[in-house]
Amino acid sequence: MRPMKFSEIGKVNSIVNKTLEKMDGIYPSECGEGKNLLMCDDNFAETQEYQNLGIPRYAGVLIKHYDYSEQECHGISNVELCYEIWYQGDEPTECEISVDDGSGSWNIVSDACPGSTPNPGVQCINITSLGMWRCSSFSGENAAARAKVEAAPGTHKDEGVLFTDVFYFNVEYETPLPPDDTPPSINKITEVEDPVEEGDDITIYAEITDNMGVSSVFFEIESTRYAMAKDGENVWKYVFNPNKGVGKYDYKIFAKDNKGNTAEQAESFSVHDSTPPGRITELESVSVGMDWAYWMWNNPSDEDFSYVEVWAGSELHGRVMSPDNIYNATNLTSGKEILFKFRTADSSGNKGDEWVEATVKTMKKPGSDIIMDWIDPDEEKEGNDIVEAGDEPSSSESEAGFVKNLWGNILNIFS
Repeated sequence: MRPMKFSEIGKVNSIVNKTLEKMDGIYPSECGEGKNLLMCDDNFAETQEYQNLGIPRYAGVLIKHYDYSEQECHGISNVELCYEIWYQGDEPTECEISVDDGSGSWNIVSDACPGSTPNPGVQCINITSLGMWRCSSFSGENAAARAKVEAAPGTHKDEGVLFTDVFYFNVEYETPLPPDDTPPSINKITEVEDPVEEGDDITIYAEITDNMGVSSVFFEIESTRYAMAKDGENVWKYVFNPNKGVGKYDYKIFAKDNKGNTAEQAESFSVHDSTPPGRITELESVSVGMDWAYWMWNNPSDEDFSYVEVWAGSELHGRVMSPDNIYNATNLTSGKEILFKFRTADSSGNKGDEWVEATVKTMKKPGSDIIMDWIDPDEEKEGNDIVEAGDEPSSSESEAGFVKNLWGNILNIFS
């Protein structure tokens, strides 16, 4: 491509827009004060003459860049070149519209020559793929995006005028994201095995969201942090063994987003024990009295063993706290067989499912088997007469049965 030769009106400095306030590419309905005339379809066109006197003399317009500082640009999403061009006079045959993203290389947008109809309408061509467009291509003192239109006749002595009413970059850009000082949102925390059986693992899930993205999530217990692993969209997971005794334990979930904002939430889990202790062994009734029975046994070896329940019949008679292993059952009924039952319990409230049973018989009280029947010598009994000394008993008195004389007859019955 031959170098472009512009008329004075086509030089860069005469058409560069230095007062454009926005790089939004909105096509104005009318030109306002300070607007670049090349952005307005206002019938006020730039005109450049072209001719061929043996050497083609090109006419055209070159725009270099928008010479201003655009502070809102965050990234270029779309670039168009908009133009409205026509000619008057002899038809040009060598035409080109091209752009440069600032790298110094021209890329052709169109090599078709314009028509001769005035104000044919504004045409916008997407040129995003024709360069590596950046915010710096269009804004700032060092911006270097360029666009040009040029035309010349191919026949000797042909001449004409190139009219450029509209010629500008229509740039769509992304605004910078506002400063982010919003911490991540910890929406839900789940302990799958809460309460967890003593000695088993516990799994913790945390659902966390953030508009800028979550960078890391930690589980913290007793001032030690552990990184949680991503387990699906917005979900983090951590599995660990508390290795702790029965009780309630506090922990925290920490989340950090890509802007360094952090959030934390305190939670807790419980460790419990559902395994009952073993039973007692070597149960022995050491001695038995009229209303008491003295017991002795060996306690189970469970670390969390707490006490032994002692039942007499169907009633709880007492408890023996560890490490004691003797029990004196008192206030028993004398002379009676009593079934005693023993079972263990631990510090978590688990009670043994095996009873240890034994039967004892309390001793009888002395004289408890003697039955006595007394007759007062001065009292008459119906159907019986009192026989005075020296009198003989009558037959009727004999038939009535024995006459208990004096202080009575004692009948001892032994079992």
